[in-house]
Formats: sequence, C-alpha cells, structure tokens
Amino acid sequence: MNSKIQKKIDEIKRQSAQSKAFSAAVTSNVTISTNDALSISIRSKKDADTFMSEVKAISKSKS
Repeated sequence: MNSKIQKKIDEIKRQSAQSKAFSAAVTSNVTISTNDALSISIRSKKDADTFMSEVKAISKSKS
C-alpha cells in the first residue's frame, strides 16, 4: 500500500482514538423558555396524547 495513504489512515485512527478518549459533554447555560402556549397547555401525558391524536386527525383530513 502507498505509504502516504497508510500514514493518512494511521493519522485518522489516532485522531479517532483521541476523540473517543476525550469526548467532552457539551454543557451550556442555555435556559429553555417554557412559557409558550403549547408548553403551558400540555402538562401531562394525557394532554400530550390528546394533542397528538388531534394533530394526526387533522393531517389525515388534509391528505
């Protein structure tokens, strides 16, 4: 095999191993605003199921 290709393969393997060893968790101080109308109205699994069934019914009637 061509030595340039082999060197490139070795470099990629090395970088892959390093990225796995140093995989950092992404942390940020982003706050998600839950003050929109949908999040206010859907507070339980039952509410979410009702909402999804209504969305599916509307999408079926449109097609």
